[in-house]
Amino acid sequence: MKHTMVSMGLIAAVVFSGTVVSSGETVKSASSSKSNKAAAVVKIFDAGKHWGGMWDAFAVSFQNKDKWRQVPYGQTDYQFNGDTVLENKFFYISFNANSQDDLHVKADGKTLWRNIFYRCYYPRRIVVGGVKEYAGRTKFVRILKNTPEEAIVEHHSPPSRRYKVEIVTSYRVLKDKPWVEVKPVKNAHMLGIHGKVRIGLAVVEGGNDYVVDSLRHPAGAYVPPKGKLIICFFESGKYPFMWVLTFPSFKRANTYFNCDSGPKGDTMWWHGTPGYPRHSPGCITATYARFGNQTEPVVEGALAFWHNWHRDEINKPIKKGEVYTSKWKPPYPGHWRMTVRIAEKKYDQGVNYDGKTKFPAEYFTKDVYDGNFTFTSPKDGWLDYVIMYMYDRTKQTPKDIFTPMDQYRWTMKQWRGGK
Repeated sequence: MKHTMVSMGLIAAVVFSGTVVSSGETVKSASSSKSNKAAAVVKIFDAGKHWGGMWDAFAVSFQNKDKWRQVPYGQTDYQFNGDTVLENKFFYISFNANSQDDLHVKADGKTLWRNIFYRCYYPRRIVVGGVKEYAGRTKFVRILKNTPEEAIVEHHSPPSRRYKVEIVTSYRVLKDKPWVEVKPVKNAHMLGIHGKVRIGLAVVEGGNDYVVDSLRHPAGAYVPPKGKLIICFFESGKYPFMWVLTFPSFKRANTYFNCDSGPKGDTMWWHGTPGYPRHSPGCITATYARFGNQTEPVVEGALAFWHNWHRDEINKPIKKGEVYTSKWKPPYPGHWRMTVRIAEKKYDQGVNYDGKTKFPAEYFTKDVYDGNFTFTSPKDGWLDYVIMYMYDRTKQTPKDIFTPMDQYRWTMKQWRGGK
């Protein structure tokens, strides 16, 4: 598909490490450990102090988890002595005085990856890639609701350096949902997530998906066409999963991907992906969605379920009419989609993409319900790779596996007044 692109500056890097396991490991969810099953409620913690510094506040806090104290259920007038931590079955959210506020996915009793919240203030009309202010650290957190089923807190940032405004947002976490609902309260116009992924995708139902690949597309801000949701594919040999953004209106959400590719761009760790070095130039540094009409929420999902997406790296020529069938089989039934990248020529820069060279290609998408990923090429070209991802559930999908469309339907139901 054609891409709309606007040049954009850099955003600071975040780096963590990972582990590789064989593809034959038992199918499971990243949130299925015993410790996570025991945390099947929502909890609000006072971390006791303001831990660490920039980038490592939660890591240091987590090492001192024995110092955390849960705020008693029902209490909403609590005054925090340290950083605030929200927890449910799937993740932690940490609001830090000394560092960025972020979401940490759970895995095997540990944390798998972080995703920073960028709460953006625009003094004037929102423009893709325009000048804005970020709310990073936490000034204080106020509790609005505190039950085992649901927690809602209101986050206040310190006054911004450039515009001297306080950006205020609310966060709603449920015990049994792998997503958080973020709403604007004051001076909040857009939410960004700093997941640092290679590939971002906007689903186009009835057509071909819109894809941004930081190792194939020049640096810049890419604006996808209208759709229902945004997916960012987390690269991992052990836990490849999807970050998902949903919102009541795609048009008002004004989404875009910040592709920071090239040797001078931000970098990502490939987190255990076989065959790749630990550092690679470039990544989709951040993905943004607007709070529509400055009232509508943005819902961030951490759908860390075992192999709910996969990529076949193929890298060979293909002829029109030739059939390709993947040997990969999905771990559970559902409504899957496969998106194929057919380029005009072979991509020849490896992981050291210069961030400038164009490698023209088209993406072709097909819905798959039977777990057999096969397609017939509509053209001659270079078959680069095939992405396969779980999009929606069917009657056979396990109830404890959540899909992007589950998150979308929940988002729309909340906005329409449902529960």
